Amino acid sequence: MGCDSARLEARDMLHEELRELKTLLETRSYFHREPEEEPFTLASGRKSRYYYDTKWVTLAPRGQRLVGHVLFRLLREVGGVDAVGGLELGAVPMATATAFASELQGHRIPAFIVRKEEKTHGTMGKLAQGRAEDGSAPIGPGRRVAVLDDVVTTGGCVEKAIDRIEADGAHVAAVVVLVCRTEAEGRQNIENKGHDFYAIFDAHERDGGKLHLSKELARLLQVPA
Repeated sequence: MGCDSARLEARDMLHEELRELKTLLETRSYFHREPEEEPFTLASGRKSRYYYDTKWVTLAPRGQRLVGHVLFRLLREVGGVDAVGGLELGAVPMATATAFASELQGHRIPAFIVRKEEKTHGTMGKLAQGRAEDGSAPIGPGRRVAVLDDVVTTGGCVEKAIDRIEADGAHVAAVVVLVCRTEAEGRQNIENKGHDFYAIFDAHERDGGKLHLSKELARLLQVPA
């Protein structure tokens, strides 16, 4: 009975954290333009009436705590992840928050960053990565990693990160995004390449980009959608 109570308490706490994270994103990161205004241009080149600048939340102290804890819980369910990260810039605060949350939970997962441009000085690498517990690099042959991104439209940034990681021999165990724009084909593009895809929240142009807890996350973490 005690174990069941603890699990229910943890689930309820996670549900509250997801609700708070949703509220923060919708109140601090969400921007909308009316039909008579010029739409936003997304990283993919597409136009949209809504836009999420997630850094307003993921770089804030409370946002870091919420994002890190939620992502750590998700990756624990996915299982066997040796490192977490993605392409700069959107994935960076998400990855560092997850790494810190993993330290607090006693299950350390180092973070990595895929640079958009290779360094022209020092080690001249295209990856920045924290060392694993044994001192080894977390990106390499036999390693299982999770690739993160903040907002996915077509999945182009995720694919760039995946290509760089797989070139070093690592296996992408999961792709996790904070917001998936479901009116575009990002999820499909990533899944068509054989990668497991998880979104924290879904958004769609038809309702102005309002956030909805994704069904796969609710199912995986056993929280109400």
